[in-house]
Amino acid sequence: MAVDELLTQLSSNSPSAQYRKITIYSSTRLGLLFRKAALKDGFRLVDFARVLVTIGLTATLLSLDEAWVARERLMHEQLGATAKRSYTTNRSTIGRGVWIAVCLPAGVLALVDKFARSSGLGRNGALESFLRLGLASYLHGRP
Repeated sequence: MAVDELLTQLSSNSPSAQYRKITIYSSTRLGLLFRKAALKDGFRLVDFARVLVTIGLTATLLSLDEAWVARERLMHEQLGATAKRSYTTNRSTIGRGVWIAVCLPAGVLALVDKFARSSGLGRNGALESFLRLGLASYLHGRP
């Protein structure tokens, strides 16, 4: 069900398909692996990031069970998306990461935000996990 929303947003020519440029703050190791894979295969970094985030988001949505999806819908209907996340930083990692630019359709970014709120992650944490999952999937499938 959530995958149908993702596919609709990706293929839509509506105003919600406008792209939004955002940046992801990630670990240096993930950033270097990302950059190396993109340059090796001739991708622009922004395009490669969009592909990997979309792969990671799709894989995550496909792995969600129906009970979780039903519970999230009920929570949004009853509470109006009031889930809170904790604002903590790991001070040992501040200044030891890289910024990765990505352009995502507004509808896909809304799905990322919805997932981040419901899972207790921030937008950056969700995007970084999708990027990591997408990169792992990409590297695993590459000859």
